[in-house]
Amino acid sequence: MDSVLQQIQAGATVAATLVLIWYTIETQRLRRAAEKQNEISGMPIVALRLASGERRLGESLTLEFESLRNIGNGPAFNIDVTPIQEAPFEVRFDPIRLLEPKDSQRLEYTVLQDSLTSGFSKTSMWLESVIETGQLGSEMAIRVSYSDASGKRYRSDHVIQFDAVAMTITTVFKDHKET
Repeated sequence: MDSVLQQIQAGATVAATLVLIWYTIETQRLRRAAEKQNEISGMPIVALRLASGERRLGESLTLEFESLRNIGNGPAFNIDVTPIQEAPFEVRFDPIRLLEPKDSQRLEYTVLQDSLTSGFSKTSMWLESVIETGQLGSEMAIRVSYSDASGKRYRSDHVIQFDAVAMTITTVFKDHKET
């Protein structure tokens, strides 16, 4: 009888140990998930928007909105936008040092032709003309890089699409990653 009782106690000890191991693993998994959720809740997510305005038949392309918007919940610092390059043109974007959560800022740019600027380089009319004539192509990939308050770097990828038939520009958000 003592041997049966010892076997039952040994079995109960093994079962209790397995339950404790499972509980420890599950608690650790839940803690990691909570940490990840907390990190995401304070993360900046910067989206680019370049779009065409409404136009009447026969009118030229008009850029309605060129901006960066922080759709995340944390501030974004040291924001850089990759240039659009299609020889002989290049569109360079000015960096933005701070973008508060849920805020947007106009994206300033310079259009260069053969690496040179002109009096029109900072005007939307020149950028509209270069896009409208198809000289930058129909799809332009752009990467936006930025940091959060702790210095962690992120990037968001976008594609600006130009429809030559409809004479419209749209921006598609592709991806967001930690770098």
